[in-house]
Amino acid sequence: MFTHLCGTPPLPQRIRYDPTIITLEECDHFPDFFEPALRKFGYEGVFQPKSDAPGCESGFYSDGVGVLWKYARLSLSLSSSH
Repeated sequence: MFTHLCGTPPLPQRIRYDPTIITLEECDHFPDFFEPALRKFGYEGVFQPKSDAPGCESGFYSDGVGVLWKYARLSLSLSSSH
């Protein structure tokens, strides 16, 4: 199962159906909220901040996209193409 989340529904609604993959768009607070909270439910993930966010020029954080997966079901495999 896969779920894509936009906006800010409560965390219980995000994991109600025990999705294997969760994607977050326009996500902020990934490392200090979403990742630790969802780790308690068996997820791990990665975050990619926006490179052109206006706040970055002023030293503020950037929102971006997050992808989390159930680590008991999937694992991250990195590869590079030349």
